Amino acid sequence: MLRIAILVMIIGLSATGVYNNAYDLSLIKKILSFFLYPFSAMLVVNLISKSSKSFSFYVLLEWIIYVTIVQGLISIFMYFDRNLQEYIIGHISSGMEQENFMEVQAAFRVIALCKFQYANMAVMYGLALFSAISLGFSNKSTLYQHKILYVLSIAFISIMGILSARTFFLMIFLSFLYYSYLLYKRKGIYSFMYILLIVCSIILLLIISISLLENSEYSATYNWAFEWYINMSESKSFETGSSNRLYEMYLFPDNLKTWLLGDGQFVTVDGLFYKQTDVGYLRSLFYWGLVGTIVFYYFQYKCCKLICNSTRDGIIKKLCWLIFIWLLVYNVKEFWHANLYWALFLVTLIKFKYNNSQNDFSMYGYL
Repeated sequence: MLRIAILVMIIGLSATGVYNNAYDLSLIKKILSFFLYPFSAMLVVNLISKSSKSFSFYVLLEWIIYVTIVQGLISIFMYFDRNLQEYIIGHISSGMEQENFMEVQAAFRVIALCKFQYANMAVMYGLALFSAISLGFSNKSTLYQHKILYVLSIAFISIMGILSARTFFLMIFLSFLYYSYLLYKRKGIYSFMYILLIVCSIILLLIISISLLENSEYSATYNWAFEWYINMSESKSFETGSSNRLYEMYLFPDNLKTWLLGDGQFVTVDGLFYKQTDVGYLRSLFYWGLVGTIVFYYFQYKCCKLICNSTRDGIIKKLCWLIFIWLLVYNVKEFWHANLYWALFLVTLIKFKYNNSQNDFSMYGYL
């Protein structure tokens, strides 16, 4: 079925492009990335395995956390050093308009040293948080054995995620549900005491954060990050400027052709979102219609299932399904796919399974 999904996507891309006389390669590149990522993933996984005494899937998760922390440290340095911030923005922005926008945003939120910014960067922090929670239920994690470092890593990732985008609050909630589920499966009814303790700790930390930031020199960061809380207190509404803008982006096709085959456009010639919508499902719908959209997300599902079928480890399976659930949820807001993670996970499992092979390049036969 995975091969059929790939074939349908290729045919759909061709049909959409020819019928609409539009050859926007943006989404094609994202699809091709799944077939190209495994090659770079092999290099990364081989380097990690050679630097580790005992290689496993959980070692990869630890490295995801380490790299995320390094990115977070760079971002926090840029947040406090305005000269460094201006220098980096000047090099990563694609034009004067984006540069001006990033300079305004950088006054109250962090930026990243990569092409991913804001909500998409918060997703990267969120996936590192998912990974950290998974490590807590494994006996193969070196990081989890150092409890203080483990807790500090989670705290730092959470702070940087919040400072990147308010979307991260949703990932914290999903992480809490994930942790509660894993804890209940392990400790049963006794898990509720731990869950209650965590809820109280989170509420206490939020109260402390709000009280420290509200009237401080970082009040702009407070007003932005906790806009939902301020609005709830003042108008009993959770809405924010972002949520209102998201509502305005829900524009649907007005003709049958677009519903079925799309318009063959993902971005405009100016590099802006087609139809000025950033909603993941709608961008896919406008690109190659309802059939192509269903096949694309089915392809993501098959990738997740392929990885789950490649291991007997329940924690790995649950993590993959959590990522897939997040993919479905997040595309309500922005377009995102998990191809990079699917490739890394698949190559890692293959590497671990055939770790005794004398020729590491034999892995290509299984990709």
